Amino acid sequence: MQALRRAALAIASLVLAAAQPALAQAPPAPPDPAVAALGNAVYARACAACHENALTHAPGKAAIAGLSADSVLRILTTGRMQQQAAGLSGEERAAVAQAVTGKRLGPSTGSGPEAAEVAMPRCTGEAARFDANEPPRFDGWGLDGRNGHAIPTAQAGLSAGNVGRLKLKWAFAVPQALDMRSQPALAGGAIYLGGGDGTLYALDRATGCLRWRYAATSAVRSGVVVAPWRAGDASAAPLLYFGDSFGNVYALDAKTGAEAWVKRIDAHPDAVATGAPTLFGDTLFVPVSSFEEGSAVMPSYACCTFRGSVLALDAKTGAERWRTHL
Repeated sequence: MQALRRAALAIASLVLAAAQPALAQAPPAPPDPAVAALGNAVYARACAACHENALTHAPGKAAIAGLSADSVLRILTTGRMQQQAAGLSGEERAAVAQAVTGKRLGPSTGSGPEAAEVAMPRCTGEAARFDANEPPRFDGWGLDGRNGHAIPTAQAGLSAGNVGRLKLKWAFAVPQALDMRSQPALAGGAIYLGGGDGTLYALDRATGCLRWRYAATSAVRSGVVVAPWRAGDASAAPLLYFGDSFGNVYALDAKTGAEAWVKRIDAHPDAVATGAPTLFGDTLFVPVSSFEEGSAVMPSYACCTFRGSVLALDAKTGAERWRTHL
């Protein structure tokens, strides 16, 4: 626990910077009563057995209400709940999304799955530049090769004498997200973090402004890993890696956010990438898990068809090298 606290404090010290202005937003409009009635009926018929059952560990209706209607619709249409919502019509999915959140869909979405883009301060000038002099601060999820999860005082710049003087300089609220389960990465002068809304953000660490963002299929579930490079090598084109809750692993250009490749890690519909990938040389190792217990609550589901594995991928191309089942 102490090591985790040290890691959190060190990350906090590295992201202190100028405060970000708050974005004024009007409160979302409630859904049409007829739409809400339809959505509540569909929820009671198709969703409540899981989301109102503590044994499934699925978020309850009160928790889901913290999301936007657009986020819930995307989850039902292309995300984590795609299989469970497959028997619903587009109208029913849109109604459920609005009923459980108490909000209307955004003006740019209608009944479609894409959420309206939230405006946020964009980086310009020096803040927008990738710092080739700063390779990744840590070696993956464990922070070092021994998985120690500890940051030396010399690197963190924190001690018992100065930690009490830390003050918040800026904060970033992930739009349309209820939680965050993705450990961030520090490299190139940026902090890379994934949100429960399915977006990977690259923020300038000195100001908190947005360098770029990338929309994944569903919630960013794993930690973020950045490939190392030699400090000062301006020609380096490092990739960063992460997994989502729909069983995809992504490789993006750390400088621009451009997609290098996307790999479905398992054919099983409930596969999920919960563990952070590990990069060793030119091989990316990915642990493969599942959310099968969520599907098992459906009477029609033939249970226990998933088998966990470790997948080895070519880090540059995403091509599968081998797989070992557990």
